[in-house]
Amino acid sequence: MPEGYLSTPDKERIVEGRKEGMPRQDVARLLGCTPKTVSLVMAKMNASGNVDRCRKKGRPRFTTKNEDRFLTGAFKKDPNLTLNSHSWSHSFQANSNKNISRLHLASTLASSSIVY
Repeated sequence: MPEGYLSTPDKERIVEGRKEGMPRQDVARLLGCTPKTVSLVMAKMNASGNVDRCRKKGRPRFTTKNEDRFLTGAFKKDPNLTLNSHSWSHSFQANSNKNISRLHLASTLASSSIVY
């Protein structure tokens, strides 16, 4: 088994082997993984009904990527803007109907490598 994640076909082979009654040590040896990996794949199969990798949920974005581009563009066009000036917040609110905090704006600009 290569380093990293098992492929979906390998995980399906684990499920098939276990359903055929093979011991987990034999399945692990056949695929070159550990018996614990076999147990984890089977636990996931029993819990969710599939063995595919799912995206993690995480916190949703407050602003979209287009809105982030709008904000960074505004600060690139006018170097005199500051986080306390109201012109960026009014123009952003007019375009997106969202109120964003100075903290959110600061993190958006920092991720775009803009010094404010």
